[in-house]
Amino acid sequence: RMNIDITRYPLYTVENPATYNRWHDALSLLIQARQDLLNKYDAQQIEQQHHENWSKIGVIPEGIRPLYSPEDFRLEGAEMHHCIGGYFRNLNYKFAHLDFNGEQASVQFTDESVIQLHGYCNAEPSVEMKDFFNQFHRRLLHQSMIEYVHAGAEQPVYCM
Repeated sequence: RMNIDITRYPLYTVENPATYNRWHDALSLLIQARQDLLNKYDAQQIEQQHHENWSKIGVIPEGIRPLYSPEDFRLEGAEMHHCIGGYFRNLNYKFAHLDFNGEQASVQFTDESVIQLHGYCNAEPSVEMKDFFNQFHRRLLHQSMIEYVHAGAEQPVYCM
């Protein structure tokens, strides 16, 4: 399939083509099984890191549902019809589903800034939805500045 003549390489030659096909299929299954195990382990490690990122926040208000697992991200992307479903491996940000007064949105943010806040099909959320999330986010920003000062910093750094 890759236009390589495997008969030129003694390690890959098998006298009987049927035997070679069975050998190739068995090897392919072993490689796929190994990759599935690595992906499962990798997903568990990433999900654990998402939990740790959110655990630093403390109380999460009603209407904000953190996204942790690959399934959380996949369902969020499918339900909201946008690309957040593919962001599971990105550990630099926190992700959440927002539900405020019947309006729904997805958000990507750090403690210092909001990266994305989108409604269904990437629609612009209402002012009320933005205010709802910004109130929560201001508390995080204030909390992170207090922790920075308590950690021995001479002056707080204001991130806008």
